Amino acid sequence: MTEPARSDPPQRSNRSRQPVDTRFAAALELGYYSRDIDLEILNHSLAVLGNEVHQNVFLALRQVIERLGTSDDEKELQRALLPNLNWLDKREEETWDVKELRLYADQTIPRTNQGRVFYDVGAALGDYWMECKGNREKPGADRFWVCVRDLPAQVTKQIDVLNRLIKLKDKAAPLDVLLNEAWYHGTGVELASSPPESLYRRFVHAISAAEVLSLLPVEVVSQIAPETAKRTFVPTLLQTNILAALNGRALKKDPLAKETCKGEGSRLYRKGGLKELIDEGLVIHRHGIGYYRPDAPPPNAIPLDSREGAN
Repeated sequence: MTEPARSDPPQRSNRSRQPVDTRFAAALELGYYSRDIDLEILNHSLAVLGNEVHQNVFLALRQVIERLGTSDDEKELQRALLPNLNWLDKREEETWDVKELRLYADQTIPRTNQGRVFYDVGAALGDYWMECKGNREKPGADRFWVCVRDLPAQVTKQIDVLNRLIKLKDKAAPLDVLLNEAWYHGTGVELASSPPESLYRRFVHAISAAEVLSLLPVEVVSQIAPETAKRTFVPTLLQTNILAALNGRALKKDPLAKETCKGEGSRLYRKGGLKELIDEGLVIHRHGIGYYRPDAPPPNAIPLDSREGAN
């Protein structure tokens, strides 16, 4: 009898596990790891979500992930070849990329998509952990609890660690203490002595690896219809800042650059800046006045329809 051919053993990653291939797990992990950044999981989650992500957002998020994955040596070479990139120092550039990562990640899953609630839980937990890292006092966890409340009852009841955590909600203790207690009662393993991020990452994995996620009914949400996509524009972080600065006022080049890109006027005219906003009709430029938004014009603007009505 011929022995069946054996496939090569799967290559072991330097990670302790592989992310789970379900839309809900991918949404949860995309939310969390866009805060507590893990580029491998972000790439995997984005690939799993596929056509549920608008093409513009998908491509923009991929680019940010690639930039964050660029080695320090490669970044130094880019700076040497492109000295005009020096408008940001190294630390500020990394901070800029991290902000863009969160901006685009938050746009990946529409509010109408059933996976959004899982993304929100992951993002809220990630934000909580990031705040814990930057503060001596533990932040509030109200947003996390609101997001957990919106999870399907089937999930909160069947995932043990999540069910135990919810039962501990009313105890007067920080979220990380409750997470550790819920984990300990379920596994007998004390995580308090582990690296702090292990607690949050294991909790995310406990949810994303749960079988119940693969049993939830999935309403396949394909990419936005072509006619809708043509009318959609996803701004970069710089463009978002430009639109915010021009809300209800007109600004010339130098004041606008000072508010949005540390006074580096040339940055406004590079890719991902003013030109695309003008091409899309989101910003208008007039000599002697500056840049302004037609949907949020300065106070002295005269509506054309009212002018026509007066004639």
